[in-house]
Amino acid sequence: MVAILQLHTDDDIVLRQRSQDVSISEINTPEFIEFAENLANTLANHNGVGLAAPQVGVLKRVIVIRENQLLRVMVNPVITKTRKMVTHKKERCLSFPTKSVDMDRYKFVTVTYLDLQGQQQVMKYHGLEAFCVQHEIDHLNGIVLGDLV
Repeated sequence: MVAILQLHTDDDIVLRQRSQDVSISEINTPEFIEFAENLANTLANHNGVGLAAPQVGVLKRVIVIRENQLLRVMVNPVITKTRKMVTHKKERCLSFPTKSVDMDRYKFVTVTYLDLQGQQQVMKYHGLEAFCVQHEIDHLNGIVLGDLV
């Protein structure tokens, strides 16, 4: 059953912990697929552009990114390439609803990740999506809004 998961906010210690990789065998379980669907449903419910598993209290390396109307689940995402060009934007976070921070992020990134079938994928992002994927991967490493300023 697909559900909306509770967001962890502000001083919750889970937001500052490093997430663990997800194994291929775990990806192939009904429980993991249901969790990924719940994570995506939670993002959609909050009308956000990205969400990481630690934000719902799960220390697994899983994020969801909104690409136009598509929600993409990425397992064990890694930024494998960046361009030196940086952009400056005001950044917000569902886990810190009253806070916004001016941030510099790479304008272009390449991300390697596993899809929900356990297959390796590579995506190139620019602009808002590049900003978002960097923010969500920071969550997987226990880095929260404002830590990099």
